[in-house]
Amino acid sequence: MLSTVKRIAILYPRYSVYGYEMLSKDEERPEVVQRDLFTNAEAATDKEHKLTLFSAIKLYPKAIAWSVIMSTSLVMDGYDLKLVGSLFAQPAFREAYGHRLPDGTYQISAPWQSGLNNGSNIGQMIGLLVPGVLVERFGFRKTMMVALVSVPCVIFIQFFATGLPQLQAGQVLLGIPLGIFQTVSCVYAMEVVPVALRAYLTGFVSECWQIGQLLATCVLRGTLSMDAPWAYRIPFALQWFWPIPLLIAVIFAPESPWWLVRQNRIEEAKASVFRLASGEKDPDFNIDKNVALMVLTTEHEREANSGISYLSCFRGTNLRRTLIVMGCYIVTVTTGSTVRAYA
Repeated sequence: MLSTVKRIAILYPRYSVYGYEMLSKDEERPEVVQRDLFTNAEAATDKEHKLTLFSAIKLYPKAIAWSVIMSTSLVMDGYDLKLVGSLFAQPAFREAYGHRLPDGTYQISAPWQSGLNNGSNIGQMIGLLVPGVLVERFGFRKTMMVALVSVPCVIFIQFFATGLPQLQAGQVLLGIPLGIFQTVSCVYAMEVVPVALRAYLTGFVSECWQIGQLLATCVLRGTLSMDAPWAYRIPFALQWFWPIPLLIAVIFAPESPWWLVRQNRIEEAKASVFRLASGEKDPDFNIDKNVALMVLTTEHEREANSGISYLSCFRGTNLRRTLIVMGCYIVTVTTGSTVRAYA
């Protein structure tokens, strides 16, 4: 651990989070640096672990608000999930995109129904993998803004689609930013709020999915009796509205202080913590100590994970942790909900 402290002193030679300017590489006071570093980090850890739910809400109301704003992007995911599958039963949509049956009615073929339902999932598989690289390089805010800007562009494809192939292309492309929303919103919530609030705010992601599906149901019910093409184009067009207020909010959102520390932007990390917390409501809250914990944790992880690849997730004790996380996600599918949808 001492090597970690020395590394911090080299990386942040003028970092005054401990009440004095940290020493440069050539100065010989590592025992002072080590003592103050651990003291501040330990104080911040104890403070966070002692927070109750209500005290955390009182101390971090702004962090909660920003996390909720990021998570509401998942409303679009829930909306799209419900929208396309429900349009198959809409008479105007079936007549525009289906084939005529002998009895004079119109129907979307089973292969196309399956393809359109899963087109967004294919795009989301890509979108779920991309943020790991983009966020680490550009940050949460910029990654989210790019995804939000891309959504209205893709909606043009769905809105003006004249056939099922164009609609399928729009579904796949729309799935990419929707997958980005799933990853960024959840990880952002984990990084900006304390431990006492993480379970609630990461769980709010699922609530946003349900809200989106409920909105899609209401919209489709309201347009059911309309004439083509507005009966199915209005539901698509409403997706243009949602990214606009979210984009404006994300522009002013604070960046994750943990990401800023990983980029060695310590002063900006302290400013971000200041925007996320209401320190005036707790006299024991100290921004410098919180950032000290982030610095120590980040450098320790860098030292411990040096030379480690993705394959390390499937070796030793990491394999057990990987399987636990995978199991938490798989359990939602093993309930049979996806199979019942095609029954």
